[in-house]
Amino acid sequence: MIKTSKNAKAAAADSPKLSAAGSTSPQKPADINPFELEGLVVRPAYKSPTGMITSTQAIPVRDKAGPATFFMVHPNPEYALDLYVIKWSDEGDETRGEWFIVHPNVARTVEDNPLLKLARIYYCISQTGHEFLVVVPLFSGSKSDTFSSKHAVFEAARSRFLKMHWVSGAMQWVYTHAETDGPETPPNWTDESYQSILMRGFKSPKQDRYISSAAHEVMRSMRGLRPRG
Repeated sequence: MIKTSKNAKAAAADSPKLSAAGSTSPQKPADINPFELEGLVVRPAYKSPTGMITSTQAIPVRDKAGPATFFMVHPNPEYALDLYVIKWSDEGDETRGEWFIVHPNVARTVEDNPLLKLARIYYCISQTGHEFLVVVPLFSGSKSDTFSSKHAVFEAARSRFLKMHWVSGAMQWVYTHAETDGPETPPNWTDESYQSILMRGFKSPKQDRYISSAAHEVMRSMRGLRPRG
């Protein structure tokens, strides 16, 4: 199972085990095809919305907002759900890799690999109207859980525009609210579903960062198999 630090025991205790996550009926990884949010969310509280619009515009997936970016997080908690993710690069440098969403049934096959993480994916909009997703693991697996302060920043951004920055001395993320001359106007939040937003970030005709099968190239690379020509 995924290892956690002593400081993260409380968070880990609330996290469902891999054997209980995912779709209601067992499936072999090779049988999973659709990008269905109900089967991806680790904490099964998501309900498919009706009458939601969709968009085809790609959306960036980041580790954080830029240091000069004032942004807000969607106020609805259903737009920041917990999923399994892997950060991967062909060079093996996790710090420079890209985030991939992993279906829970596939995650079971690599549950002891430290690259597999449970993370909350926040839907954000900058003060200038640019959309982006931010992936924040729920715990770091180390004695100093820096992700807790990062989550605090994004939770604070649900109600006001702010920008974030790292304080190395305190080993935590902090934020500064945007100054206002009056009542702050929130973003014009779309009626697009969270599933559609995730697909724009992780799975589109131009990119496929959704791991639904053990045959995915990332899964093959993690097992030492050469890329298929």
